[in-house]
Amino acid sequence: MSLIAARQRFLDSHLTVSSEDLIVYLSTQTHSLGAKGTMILGLNYRLINVDASTRWGVTGRMVKTAYDEDRKQGKWPFAFSKLIWIVCVMRMGWFTGLLSVGTIGTTSSGANDHIEEIGPISTS
Repeated sequence: MSLIAARQRFLDSHLTVSSEDLIVYLSTQTHSLGAKGTMILGLNYRLINVDASTRWGVTGRMVKTAYDEDRKQGKWPFAFSKLIWIVCVMRMGWFTGLLSVGTIGTTSSGANDHIEEIGPISTS
């Protein structure tokens, strides 16, 4: 439900952006429901690769790098989601309304996203 609301809020405030240009960020640790949910909603998604060096969690730098790359390609990132145990923040700002849903304990590895890094990026 939060993804539907974020999509609508973003499109309402960016009238020249097409829904085909929207992109959702998912981690490689995201439960398969994440990808399935974006496909059901007709959204594109990008997997952010994580590994042992980040303790299997997404870092703020990863989100910012992906965002910068996608903007250069004309894509509009508007959500980062894991869709498991969640902490949710939605603000307007530098990311023009990035919905951040980070994970505290993934199903596959018990990984935690680096919420302390992602939160300030998505709300700055």
